[in-house]
Amino acid sequence: TAVSRGEVTVTGSPPAFVVQKQAENPYQLGLSYRLLSKTAGFDYLNLYGQQATSFRNQFGNDAFRNPVPPNNGEVTEVGVKFSLSEGKLSGWIAYFDQVQSNLMRTLPIQPVDDPSTPADERSDVINVASGREGSKGFDFRLDFQPTANWNFALEGTVFDGSVESDVQIPNRVGLPLQNVPETAYSLISSYKFTAGRLDGLTSGFAISYRDAYLTNNTSAANSNLRTSEIALVDLFFNYRSQLFGRNVSYNLKVNNLLNENPYVVFNGTWGDPLEVKAAVRIDF
Repeated sequence: TAVSRGEVTVTGSPPAFVVQKQAENPYQLGLSYRLLSKTAGFDYLNLYGQQATSFRNQFGNDAFRNPVPPNNGEVTEVGVKFSLSEGKLSGWIAYFDQVQSNLMRTLPIQPVDDPSTPADERSDVINVASGREGSKGFDFRLDFQPTANWNFALEGTVFDGSVESDVQIPNRVGLPLQNVPETAYSLISSYKFTAGRLDGLTSGFAISYRDAYLTNNTSAANSNLRTSEIALVDLFFNYRSQLFGRNVSYNLKVNNLLNENPYVVFNGTWGDPLEVKAAVRIDF
């Protein structure tokens, strides 16, 4: 259990202070049972289950300039973990059922009684802790290590989720979840050099696919705001050596190598372009 604390100062006259406590996982329970061990080619085969709750602050303001109430949720997961042939093939597959309540949403601009009200006053941002969202589906990951140097991984998520209820914004009910693809897969590969001039270098790539997803579900009209489906290619390199007797790590990552940008339909917004990141770390 982890608990943190934050304070929000509410502007106004007179000033008020509202303190919200935050616990990332107020409650978490996990159980595991070994079904097989060193049998039929399995190093192990475990059945597991876990349940956790969440409680997170949301620092937007409501119509009265007070902080929006915290978000809370619950997730239950049941699955199997396994390892074959001394770890050459390992992974897990799990079924999950997740619920999130009181997520912060921004209300559409509300009409005013007096048409002469200045535009900047009409467009005041009002947030609410609104609705209940649920999702059910499967997560999986497979790791294949044919040699001590090569490693391949395939991971993915398939789920069905929607807004289950919302008193504050009724038009959201039944709409898909916001900013979450219902299908996503990634193929990851890496190779670690252990001899010759390239000793200490690890290089790899990741190919990630995700289907089209909704970017705004505050109304039925916004259900048209969807990205296009997309496949992204990333490259990464890590080189470890020594400099003046100190361990040094050089990292290079290329995100979205092919500069494929998802497009938000009816909104004209593009995703993140090609990005190159470099870093050096020295251990003293």
